[in-house]
Amino acid sequence: LVCTPMAVPSSDYTPRPRRRVDGSLQDWTEFGGGVPVILDSTDRPPPRCSHCAAYINPYFGTDGICNLCGGRTRGLDLSGMPMQYGTVEYQVSGPYVTRETPVQPVHLYAIDLTCSSAPAYLSIVEQLGQDMFDHVERQTAQKWKPRIGVCLFCASGVILRNKNIVAPDNPGRYAIMSDTTQDPFSPLPMEAWTYDVSMEEGLGAWREAVGELLADFESLRQQARRKVHGKDGLELACGGVAVGFLADALRNSGGRGTMITSRRPNFGAGSIPYRDQEIVRGKVQGAYSTS
Repeated sequence: LVCTPMAVPSSDYTPRPRRRVDGSLQDWTEFGGGVPVILDSTDRPPPRCSHCAAYINPYFGTDGICNLCGGRTRGLDLSGMPMQYGTVEYQVSGPYVTRETPVQPVHLYAIDLTCSSAPAYLSIVEQLGQDMFDHVERQTAQKWKPRIGVCLFCASGVILRNKNIVAPDNPGRYAIMSDTTQDPFSPLPMEAWTYDVSMEEGLGAWREAVGELLADFESLRQQARRKVHGKDGLELACGGVAVGFLADALRNSGGRGTMITSRRPNFGAGSIPYRDQEIVRGKVQGAYSTS
């Protein structure tokens, strides 16, 4: 899970130098650039806290005390790159490899309907489909076809454009996953709402689909204005629901899911309550802080 405020997730950057355990600077170029990879010929899992399952990191105590929960784990290997870098990649094998096929280049986007800039985000996501198409054209060999899809979410549910229904006046062209409080899931198969942007036809269909979403945006936004459990839908943010939906949609293929919102999830599955929440005159109030 990558949190990237004000930006679409990207790995096209040069990380700053980190410090070795002895305090001297260590440049990432020593590893050929990118995230350092830890190779292990055994089937041992990456070292983690036995209490909260956090991975060891530069702030983990050398005495085995977890910097997140304060619990102590004995017998951990507290040397090497995990104690020097904030981000490392473990290359594991055996029982820790559960996917039968490689991760496919599927990019899914979930946009918050209550966000005032949602139409602008739709336009940006449309351009990302073009970028994926341009990238494929530069590849000499591409085993998996890149796919892209977008959905809208609010307290009433997650809204998907079913591309198998082409009639613009058919209300069934939009599917709504309304389980926002317990177990979000994807109601349509991947092929029914994502687009193969490795060819011109798929790219054209993708642009047309986003255009329809923009044209229908105000009518779709009425879903966000509906009262849910007696609360104004525009006051509710369901980012946790969107993350759960994306995880279910990518369960078989793998890929990247990006949730775009400007608010803290405060309703439904995955909601984050106020630290000192209380009800004042029928409204939830309180202070919230995180780091």
